[in-house]
Amino acid sequence: MTPFKIKMATFSLVATFATAASAQSLVTVRFAEISVNLVIPKGHCVIPRDDELGALHYKLQEEGNRGRSKVAVLFSDCKEWLSRRANPALLLQNHGNYLLQLTEERELLLPPAVTRADVVQIYIDYEKKKLGANGDLSETIKKRLADSTVPGPSIEGPVNIGLIDHDTRAAYLGVGSTMNYEGRLVRVVGVVGATAIRSVPTTLNLYGPSTQGNPFRALLSQQKALVQQLVAANE
Repeated sequence: MTPFKIKMATFSLVATFATAASAQSLVTVRFAEISVNLVIPKGHCVIPRDDELGALHYKLQEEGNRGRSKVAVLFSDCKEWLSRRANPALLLQNHGNYLLQLTEERELLLPPAVTRADVVQIYIDYEKKKLGANGDLSETIKKRLADSTVPGPSIEGPVNIGLIDHDTRAAYLGVGSTMNYEGRLVRVVGVVGATAIRSVPTTLNLYGPSTQGNPFRALLSQQKALVQQLVAANE
C-alpha cells in the first residue's frame, strides 16, 4: 500500500435545529475541483443553507469540524422536521450528514495509488494495534456490536464505541452521546461509514433514535445499504 497520511475520523454529535428542503435522492457537491454524488436516504430531505435555521445548523457542524472536514450536506427525516417546525421542543432523531475530510485544512484528493480498500484498512489496522498481537479483531467487533448500548445520562459529550463492522466499501464505527439541550438530557446514537469516493476521503454519518437495548444494529444495516448506494453513484 502506498504510504500516505489520513486522520482517524472524529465525530461531533450536534442536535439538529434546521429547516428541511424537498426530498432528494442525490446531491452533487464539489471537492478539490471534482464532483462527488451524495445519496440522500429515502424519506429524508436536504437541509438548506439559505434557511435561517438551516444556516445555524450548518454553522454548528462547521464549528465542530473546523480544520478537519468540509461539511458537504446535512439531511433529516422530512416528517420529523415538519413536526419540529410545529413544535420546536421536539428534536429530530433520524438525520445525518456527509463530511469530506480535509488534509492540512485543505481540500486535497488521496494519492492516485490509494484505494478505498486502503482507507478501510487504516481503520482495521488501528483496531488491531489497540488489540495487540494476541487480539482477535473479528470476535472483538462482533462482541462490541452485541454489547453496545446507549450511554446513560451520567455520560455527556461524545462516546466513540469504535469499529463495529467493515466490508470492501467502508469501515463502520459506532458513536453515542448524551447531550444537555436547554437543561434536558438528550441521548444520541449513530453509525459512521468511513470510506473514499472518487479519491475523496468521506464519512457518512447516520443518526437514529436512542431506543432501549441495542439501536446500533438497525443503524448499521441502514448504513451499509446507504454506503453501497453511495459507492455505486460514484462509479
